[in-house]
Amino acid sequence: NLIKFHSVIKACQDSDFFLYFFNTFYLLRLILNSFSRFFSFNLLLNTMLSKQEHIQHWVTSAQEDWDTSQLLLTGKRYSFCLFAMHLVIEKLLKAIWVKESLSDNTPPFTLDLIRLVEECGLSLSPDDMDFLTIVNSWNIRGRYPDFTKTLHHIATESYIQRQKIKLEALKSWLEEKI
Repeated sequence: NLIKFHSVIKACQDSDFFLYFFNTFYLLRLILNSFSRFFSFNLLLNTMLSKQEHIQHWVTSAQEDWDTSQLLLTGKRYSFCLFAMHLVIEKLLKAIWVKESLSDNTPPFTLDLIRLVEECGLSLSPDDMDFLTIVNSWNIRGRYPDFTKTLHHIATESYIQRQKIKLEALKSWLEEKI
């Protein structure tokens, strides 16, 4: 579809108003079809999997990310280790969200741990909420080039070992909630 988008945009640049209108309409149709396929696929997955299967998906994926974070720690890939640790907490929160939801098996499309905690109705201490703010920063700094330098500076073995203790406690607490 990306090739089609590019060719439609190119044609729009080389055409008169009528063709521009037609090509714009065609481009809009391509975009809507792409979204339609995506959402239809998600709807199909939602109806095919039970609530427990959805929860298990998030728990299994979180465990895989935890294992990955430990391999990254051993391999001294510290910034990616922090990124994977964020994913662990995010996925456990999404498992809790699915468990608590009365009508939907698709958690919010967000990476924000604070928002997920709030939507799950969990009560965390102010210190734990502050810690989640730090963990959130690992995700942002791991994704965007402007922030990766900052993450590389703080991501040392001793920093990760200190954070890992807090993270393991939070991880265990979340797993108990599932």
